[in-house]
Amino acid sequence: MYALGWPRVGVNSNYQLSYVNIGTDTLVNRTVMLIKDHRAQYISAIPAESSISGDTIRWIVPHLSPRDTGGIVFTMTQPPPPALSFGDTLSWAAVIRCLNWCPSVSREFMERFVMAGKCLSSLSPNFRP
Repeated sequence: MYALGWPRVGVNSNYQLSYVNIGTDTLVNRTVMLIKDHRAQYISAIPAESSISGDTIRWIVPHLSPRDTGGIVFTMTQPPPPALSFGDTLSWAAVIRCLNWCPSVSREFMERFVMAGKCLSSLSPNFRP
């Protein structure tokens, strides 16, 4: 997961969440969850989300063959000061649920990725993003 540009206060920012099936089985209907920073506002995503609950956004990956990759591009907006200021850190977590690659173990596990980034702002005292 990474930002496609520097997050700026009061401005929309795009992010890319990428995933790959490193196993030997095809994954069907797996859930990808994004837990966004509580100060950011979700705008949209490609592909569109399956559900939103509070700060958690979910997508269903319908089919992912071995060694296939996929991605989600989403847009967030960061609030203007004083809710978010220059140098504040935004925190995100992404989780994908899948079956363990060891066939003898049937429990589920989660791959978790965390991203934190500093926020940029205009130097104008009148805040012009």
